[in-house]
Amino acid sequence: METFVLSDQRYVMVDGDKAVVFDRKDLEAELVDVNKRLLTIPKLPLDAELLAWAKENYPTSNMDYSVEVRELTSRKEKLKTLIESAKAVEK
Repeated sequence: METFVLSDQRYVMVDGDKAVVFDRKDLEAELVDVNKRLLTIPKLPLDAELLAWAKENYPTSNMDYSVEVRELTSRKEKLKTLIESAKAVEK
């Protein structure tokens, strides 16, 4: 995997026959947004808390955010990899 500078803050990462063109500032801004969202996703409640809640509210809500957390965590790692590759070629 290699990263090349195209212009100020614009890069291309080549991995075999695949290439990704990206703007570092856009990636850094998206990484901030992903981190903010990850911090606002509620933790799953304890069984006792869930039972108490369910007794009052059943069946009004789905509290499983695991798919969103998994997707955002994956995107976060991709963003960090691209940003680090941009930093490496700037040196």
